[in-house]
Amino acid sequence: MYFFGPPFDANTNTAVATWNYLTPGAPIAITDYIGGDTQTYAGAALDSRNRVIVFGGSNGDGVSGGARSYPSNGSVAAPPSLVANAVTTTDNLGRIYVYYASGGVFYRYTAGTTGAGTWETLPSPPNVVGAMSYDGGDRIIIFSAVPEVFSISGNAWSEPLTAPSAFNRALLGADGLIYLVVPNALLAFDPVLNTFTQIGSTTNNESSSVVLKGTDGYIYFMGFGTVERFDTRAATVRAPFISSTPSPTTIVQSVPWTYTIAASGKPRPIFTLDRGPAGMTINSTTGVVSWTPTLAQVGVQSAIFRATNDSGTVRQLATFSVLPAVPDTTPPTPPVNVVVSNVTSTTADVSWDPGTDDVGVVAYRFYERHVSHSPKGSGSTTTYSFIGATSGTSVHFAGLKPFTSFPYYLTSVDAAGNQSGRVAAGFMTTYIAPPGITNGNNG
Repeated sequence: MYFFGPPFDANTNTAVATWNYLTPGAPIAITDYIGGDTQTYAGAALDSRNRVIVFGGSNGDGVSGGARSYPSNGSVAAPPSLVANAVTTTDNLGRIYVYYASGGVFYRYTAGTTGAGTWETLPSPPNVVGAMSYDGGDRIIIFSAVPEVFSISGNAWSEPLTAPSAFNRALLGADGLIYLVVPNALLAFDPVLNTFTQIGSTTNNESSSVVLKGTDGYIYFMGFGTVERFDTRAATVRAPFISSTPSPTTIVQSVPWTYTIAASGKPRPIFTLDRGPAGMTINSTTGVVSWTPTLAQVGVQSAIFRATNDSGTVRQLATFSVLPAVPDTTPPTPPVNVVVSNVTSTTADVSWDPGTDDVGVVAYRFYERHVSHSPKGSGSTTTYSFIGATSGTSVHFAGLKPFTSFPYYLTSVDAAGNQSGRVAAGFMTTYIAPPGITNGNNG
């Protein structure tokens, strides 16, 4: 591997020192550390042609970025702009991703098989600062206090993760975990489970270290005067450890509840449910626990989650308090845009647009209006009789009496039985002329 810092002056794009080859082995002292002004630091990453590409700083004009390859094997296209102090990572296709927070730019360099290669300008994340790493799949992650995740296939950023802190350095290990360095600590991020676990510590304050992965499966931490290494090979095993806590533990009946178990271990642990209430499930790969408590489960419930790999097993006991559901007393809105069509002497169609509800409309009811005067001469009394219901937004009436008024009304109903106000949906069937009468004249 190569250690540099930086190997050339990015302001003039001229070499200022030779490169030093570090033989993997026990920690050694660095005797010829190359310093430099923070504005002339260069980014570096390995490309698909197995070259170390070094870039950053100005290319003589203070605007565009210079670039070189080591060993010098073909030309390298310069970045579109200044990218001093950038963070970099390389994906499985050997494409280099460069994020320059101060400049707010995010680039991708593709070397190709010949030529200088090409740079692409990608969507920029919010102006965050942190370590960056490829996750071995389809994501580039910037490990800031609120991690930013770039979907390679989707070409877009999102914030689906939470992190314990921002990180100074990040690197994908030989075992598929991303190793993160903060002063005096080493954490592992599992890109499958999206979990963070502290697994060790570094001897010195490594906030300004160079972090590289060797072909031997070790990650090397090059600080001020010393080199430390950590074994990330898959052959190195660790028993599972659960670092998360179920939350919330107060759950409401009929409300879906999920909990993702954060567990570390090599190889990656398998998750099982040792004990739990009826209906609770667990994803054996992701550790996602899902449950929707029923009315019969109101009260105290408990479960035991297990994480297992070749090195051991760990269990977690969780206790829940299930509260009864809050009654739904809010009625839905009435149907809208009621339309009567295709009226004949014995049939009619009625359609409408749905009503709305905070939980959901499940049915529509038809009523017929009746107006009576009893005793005669007194005021009128209006009543409504139920004639039928449907879950759709249209109905066809058949077998009706000709030349008759049907004063129908329509309501929306939700799952709790709450009913909206009524809207008119009435009509009158057409007239059928008696035999022997045509167009109002005797035949």
